[in-house]
Amino acid sequence: NIVLTGAEGGISNACLFKGTTMDGEQSAWWYGIDWFQIQVKQAIAAAVINGSNSNPPLLYNQTGINTLQKVAQNVANNAVTFGCALSATVTATPFATYVAENPNDYNAGIYKGFEANIVGQNGFLTLNFYIDAIQIA
Repeated sequence: NIVLTGAEGGISNACLFKGTTMDGEQSAWWYGIDWFQIQVKQAIAAAVINGSNSNPPLLYNQTGINTLQKVAQNVANNAVTFGCALSATVTATPFATYVAENPNDYNAGIYKGFEANIVGQNGFLTLNFYIDAIQIA
């Protein structure tokens, strides 16, 4: 970002110009993606911990995968609600498919079948405002 004046918007303090990273990407886009990654990791960890201490416990089966997918989708929905993403969906490889394709992962308690598709939200960089000025006689 380039620190310039916000005089055009009536702001007297210095501000970050155009909200972009050094490579030109919008920082709002990366903020939203990072927000999702941090929040979904924390939410799933909490669900596993709380689920392991409940009766019945959270197990490595289709029901457990569905439970964690719902947790991740809730975070994705919040990302859209909070303006961090334009859209977000979370999918999961079914238990039977994942275990058949990765038999050693089940014994190790590893599941790597979640996938998130996040469309980042961009901010305004340039606005055009058209005015029709009509004089009535």
